[in-house]
Amino acid sequence: MTSRSQKRRDTHEARTTGFTLIEVLAGITVVAVALAGLFMLYTTLTRVEAHRRQLTQATAALTSTVEQVKAMPWSQLIAGFTGGECPSGPPVGQSLVLRCTLQPEPPAKDLDSAGLVRITVEAVDAKTGRRIADITLLRAREGF
Repeated sequence: MTSRSQKRRDTHEARTTGFTLIEVLAGITVVAVALAGLFMLYTTLTRVEAHRRQLTQATAALTSTVEQVKAMPWSQLIAGFTGGECPSGPPVGQSLVLRCTLQPEPPAKDLDSAGLVRITVEAVDAKTGRRIADITLLRAREGF
């Protein structure tokens, strides 16, 4: 038979095993904070990856457009830049817009009399209007 002190000791041991409510709540809080941090990290990495992809796409489109501009004859170059339109190139997707500008160097009355032009090609985010990348080059008239 078990004595009274033995029963009391067994009951005390049964009460001291396991976790208290405070310990369980503290553990849940620690896990929740860790998961929130991981979620924030994931969303940041997703945003960075999307920007990197857009920058790569913009760089490829800009490089292609600059190569086309370099290959154009002067008369076609001067006539082809109306309203900021770039020479047609490969499609750059729905998220990018290319804008081109021509400026005579040094400043002249019009592009026809200029011997040197500064050509700027910009890749702009179609949704936000934010410039992603740009390339500027100088182009001289043949025989200038």
